[in-house]
Amino acid sequence: MSLELFIGRRRVWMPCAFVTALVLVYALWPEPKVDPAPPLPSPNGYDDFVKAGKLLDPITSDYSKMPPEELRAYVGTNQEPLRLISLGLTRECRKPIEYSKVYYQQHGKELSDIKRLTKLISAEGRLAEAEGRHGDAARSHLDNLSLGQLSSNGGLIIEKFVGLAVETIGIFGIERVADRLTSSEAREIIEGLQASDTRSTAPDEFIARERLWNKRVNSLGERIQGMWEYRMLFPERAGDDTLIERIHRNDRSRRQLLLHLASRAYELEHGKRPLRAEDLVPSVLRAVPKDPETGTNLVLNLAL
Repeated sequence: MSLELFIGRRRVWMPCAFVTALVLVYALWPEPKVDPAPPLPSPNGYDDFVKAGKLLDPITSDYSKMPPEELRAYVGTNQEPLRLISLGLTRECRKPIEYSKVYYQQHGKELSDIKRLTKLISAEGRLAEAEGRHGDAARSHLDNLSLGQLSSNGGLIIEKFVGLAVETIGIFGIERVADRLTSSEAREIIEGLQASDTRSTAPDEFIARERLWNKRVNSLGERIQGMWEYRMLFPERAGDDTLIERIHRNDRSRRQLLLHLASRAYELEHGKRPLRAEDLVPSVLRAVPKDPETGTNLVLNLAL
């Protein structure tokens, strides 16, 4: 066979071989191992969030810039959604998943509603701040943090990213009022933050569900097209590192806030600041919060 003929045929058979290899990979690659989803809780707090989103009177301006009278009116017209949110936060929550493209289209509306509910809770917190009710403000912001965690529980990666954004808003809100809380108020928020730490879900759970969803819903042709477009054997993995980094960042911020609140409560009760994080255990904290990446104890920031 001449060199020219070999090169000419190679331009044909090499792409064919590549596509064939992709088909075999996807045909033979086993489904991701995901623990069977437990039955949905009944009642399910997520259903309360969905109802609240449907009843919500949406905000038309930036709540962070609204004067108190506008915040008061907005919060006042949305008492029923706030009640449903509070109810949902007291219940076990799990996002129902369907393995279909229709599910992905429909649940976009629910994600949008979760974002709007976050604004409502933030407005409630801002109103409490403006009125000098710092304990109530911290409780509202803690509700946002809890909403971010619970509304994404059992969902896919997109739900977790939205949930992380909501959690961050809650963390920032608590940070704004942390140094104005009384000892008892700080301890109440500390208990809430410690409870939220037990609800923190490993990134692997969301990643595994996402893999399974893609495997079951997207056709072989669609997956191969994605591989071709992203030049990756598993293009869905592109966001995995980002998800892991974001979860670690939120866990670290929440635990550092926990340390700061515990230090404030300790100082108010003992008339002096703690010298190290270990001084807060067990009188204020159950244990010293750990860095989510290294597993080592976080260090108390004495400069704050």
